[in-house]
Amino acid sequence: MELFRLEMCYLTFNTVNSFSFLFHLIIISFNHTKSIASTTIRSYPIGKVGYMGHNAVVYQNGGLQIVFLLRGYEIIDDIKEELERQCPGVSCADILALAARDAVFFAGGPVYDIPKGRKDGTRSKIEDTINLPSPNFNASDLIKMFGQHGFSAQEMVALSGAHTIGVARCSSFKNRLTKVDPNLNSEFAKTLSRTCSAGDNAEQPFDETRDDFDNLYFDALVSGNGVLTSDQTLFTSPRTRNFVNSYAQNQALFFLDFQQAMVKMSLLDIKEGSKGQVRDNCRKIN
Repeated sequence: MELFRLEMCYLTFNTVNSFSFLFHLIIISFNHTKSIASTTIRSYPIGKVGYMGHNAVVYQNGGLQIVFLLRGYEIIDDIKEELERQCPGVSCADILALAARDAVFFAGGPVYDIPKGRKDGTRSKIEDTINLPSPNFNASDLIKMFGQHGFSAQEMVALSGAHTIGVARCSSFKNRLTKVDPNLNSEFAKTLSRTCSAGDNAEQPFDETRDDFDNLYFDALVSGNGVLTSDQTLFTSPRTRNFVNSYAQNQALFFLDFQQAMVKMSLLDIKEGSKGQVRDNCRKIN
């Protein structure tokens, strides 16, 4: 009954508020992202392995999405404030997880459901970010990091597809431009150089449709147009290349594997009972 109440509260909130309100939340994207958005799409999936852990403390991949998420974190505050008026007692962790789910759908991605009723963590420490996946990771590094949390190489690649939404900042990929990167398309390298000419904070979309959840991120990798080292390595490495090719050729397969991995991610390190709390303010513990 409690979980049903939480879902109905959230559905009511979505109905009352504008579509763009939640959509912009995930285009924080996971965030390098990331989104999930962000997020949040990217912030939620990749972040949960490296940064979020149901603390509803938003960290991001290689530091990039920390900036993105904190810049958009006021949206979480607004959602929390509105929900407390209409349906008090919804955790920040649930808000972020459900917002990530909805952002995927609003951006054109698959529909999926996740369990509700998680609590917020009782720890919010910047030092917890030391284990974030770096934008300079290779496929072996990523497989190892995700594997430590029970995710297969294929699930890792599917979750990385959250980069189909959002942008990366020049500071996270400019190291690829200081010397010849054999895995970087030479014409795309010129595009990245032009982006970086505007400074470290200049933004480069991960693919041609930065606001759409589709499989063009994988098309970009096949073409050597991966923005980050940790993107392009997914195609370069024999351990993950077949997954990239499959998703580039079959968007429905990507959607299916992504939603299944997201559901699995939503069950990671859930705080229940005395192990967690429902924060009054998402930015700090009670």
